[in-house]
Amino acid sequence: MDNIQEGIHIVDSSGTIVYYNKFAAALDSINPEEAIGRHILEIYPSLTEDTSTILRVIKSGKPILNYQQAFKNYKGVQITTVNSTIPIISGKRVVGALEVSRDITEVKKLTEKIVDLQAELLKSTFYHFLLPNIWNLQVKL
Repeated sequence: MDNIQEGIHIVDSSGTIVYYNKFAAALDSINPEEAIGRHILEIYPSLTEDTSTILRVIKSGKPILNYQQAFKNYKGVQITTVNSTIPIISGKRVVGALEVSRDITEVKKLTEKIVDLQAELLKSTFYHFLLPNIWNLQVKL
């Protein structure tokens, strides 16, 4: 699981990290050994029990699939991922959760730049082409 290009986290029922692959570690700028044994909110301090997909799945016992999540890691770096999180169930008890995260940080940044450029283009078009024509129409009336 260390050779795939997606982050994989496995936590126990209390939210303590028991597995953290190399891609997740690189994304979060932390060694896997530093993450294992720590609570998930220590690694992701901008999340809470209500905003963490892993903790929500542990609490509910229901999977959350393809959920976009923006957060800051413990170094303060803003990251956006798409997560699929499933409960790990033994008998009728949730004993943990597994989360697969796809990093879309750069895609999100590029999308936001495109939206900003489109807004600038519309604004420029309005001021340079439409507004003078509206003024000419008002003068003629």
